[in-house]
Amino acid sequence: MTIEQELGPEVDEFLKEISPSEVVALGKLGPSATTYKPGFVWLQRYLSEQTLFPQIKNIHDFYVAVKADKKKDTKSFPDRKLLKDFVPFLINKNKAAKTVRSYCGAIQSLFKYFEIEITTNYSDLPPAIIENEKYPWSIEQVGTFIKSFKSPMYRCLGTWFIQTGLSNWDLLHMPYSKIRAQYENDVSPFCLNLVRHKTRKYDVKFRAFIGNLGIHYFKEYYASLPKALNDDDLIFPISSVAVETYFARRAKEFLPKEVPAEEASAPEETGKKKRNPCCPSSLRTGFRTFLSDGKVTNSEIEYFMGHNLTADLSKTYVNKSDDSWRQTWRAYESLLTFKIT
Repeated sequence: MTIEQELGPEVDEFLKEISPSEVVALGKLGPSATTYKPGFVWLQRYLSEQTLFPQIKNIHDFYVAVKADKKKDTKSFPDRKLLKDFVPFLINKNKAAKTVRSYCGAIQSLFKYFEIEITTNYSDLPPAIIENEKYPWSIEQVGTFIKSFKSPMYRCLGTWFIQTGLSNWDLLHMPYSKIRAQYENDVSPFCLNLVRHKTRKYDVKFRAFIGNLGIHYFKEYYASLPKALNDDDLIFPISSVAVETYFARRAKEFLPKEVPAEEASAPEETGKKKRNPCCPSSLRTGFRTFLSDGKVTNSEIEYFMGHNLTADLSKTYVNKSDDSWRQTWRAYESLLTFKIT
């Protein structure tokens, strides 16, 4: 079943529009669209069951009703009333506060795309509480954690997370061609020229770097492969779920040694599964923290992480050469390097 058949033409158009064109051409969705879609699935389910507006049974009906109501002098506010009822529906399905807010934000983004403003001010959204704290890393603790990995591939991947600040999506979709010439010519640090596709279809060009430690673990990993990689081969041919699972498994051994006994033994919330505090994205957070503590400028950190900068600054940073950026990053390399032994 296509997205249009499942969730309606409005959601189909929106999700495709916020996805990179080359991804859509392959019949897939980009990372932002993939994040938004579950919220629409749950909205569709809710609308099929709700009785506040019996004539609204799917997202297309909802869109048509809201659009028509905006033009009326005497309004019935289907958007406000249904969103307010959608929130407890999700909470009763054991959705976390952050998830509830995210799903409602996805609905707002859908309508904003069609230039229709809807508000959640009357929806009684749960407070934005951080329910899964990320581990407060030091670079030494990162080293202890990564060196406990049995797999050369995961040791390499973990080190690249902390040295680049990149996400699962960035590293797990990276072809060998990104580093082949640099690896074969002993260039250090590796410079990764990347593009992040944002939700409104503008591109952010940025660079990330892999220093001597990351190259050391890559050589170790490459030597363990049964055959050489081709340019189009993914460097890490694994799924995001596999990575999250592996990190969670290693964290079970790591955390009792690092977390105070009373904190490590604290019971989890009943009926809610907590996310691993040592998840891959915690290393992305660590990357930012280590650079910030090292007095690296915020604009440079934002650039390394692929965040959007002002037009003038973004153009200046992109036009700076790879070798010039290598010199800049090399001054920060020690902040992102743990001892192997």
